[in-house]
Amino acid sequence: MAKAEDIEQLDCHADARQGIRLALLTRLSEICEAREAALDFTDIKGVHDMRVATRRLRSMVRDFKPFLRKRFSQPKLKNLADALGGVRDQDVAIKYFEKLLDGAEEPIAAGLAQLADERRAVREKARAKLQKSISAEAVQEFHEKLTESIERATEVKAEAAREQHASEKPKKKPVNFAAAGREIIAARFAELAATGIGLCRPGNVEQLHEMRIAAKRLRYAVELFTPYCGGGRLQEFSDEVAELQKSLGELHDLDLWIAELGMRLEKFYTTRQTKSQQSRNCSPSTLQPALVWLLGRCVKERAEHYRDALTRWQQWRETDFATRLNQAYSQDT
Repeated sequence: MAKAEDIEQLDCHADARQGIRLALLTRLSEICEAREAALDFTDIKGVHDMRVATRRLRSMVRDFKPFLRKRFSQPKLKNLADALGGVRDQDVAIKYFEKLLDGAEEPIAAGLAQLADERRAVREKARAKLQKSISAEAVQEFHEKLTESIERATEVKAEAAREQHASEKPKKKPVNFAAAGREIIAARFAELAATGIGLCRPGNVEQLHEMRIAAKRLRYAVELFTPYCGGGRLQEFSDEVAELQKSLGELHDLDLWIAELGMRLEKFYTTRQTKSQQSRNCSPSTLQPALVWLLGRCVKERAEHYRDALTRWQQWRETDFATRLNQAYSQDT
């Protein structure tokens, strides 16, 4: 995953909103600066990096919601994430098929090549959509509107002045950025812990997907506060969460592919193909063997990633990960 940019002049002991503003504006700039690389389709890393930067900002907006003055609307941010995800999902699938093609024998190789070609066609449409979404004009407007929203939501002086009036009761005592981080990390781990029961049901794809999202949000939260308010002690926790997120992410990708491959194979078993379908290289002799082979491989790989996630989660329970994380953070704040 692309390394996040440093947040300059961030003071963990200052008002939380000051740090929040710096953090949000830095991540916003990081997204916009990734535009040129994302449009260079000769290297799929560019889209990946811009997508990760967008995910970081979306996660931060969610984390900081309790500390913001106003509701932070982010439909444009979600739309951008969807456009990037549409390309990235195909990049991942194509890369996977191309890796399997190396050394594959016929007729499996022919089927894999066809599946990769299908993904390339989908990717071309997704790339065209992305190009419109991140045109120079679109990104400039995106940056201006989100900057305005961030500045309004993190305004400090205006609110302080209003609260000086006797007719207005002061809100709860402002917290500093470090204290906000402690609250956020605790909340994100609580969300992850609540989804952990999903690992007891290996076939429940939806619950495992929810756990993946919760792990991603915890990772971004720990990652954000590690260099500024957590010292070096939080880095090992960020790395541990990253490993769990990776296992759950691979698990989720495979769940999607297993469902898709299974549906396509089922059609071969239940539907009689027309001559026109066969002429488009969709005959059982071309694609069906590849689907059978690939579905079996995906199921096997899924079991490995599930085992890794389950083992790590059990280790966290045995070593009281939440307490260790809280103690490491407290030592530095």
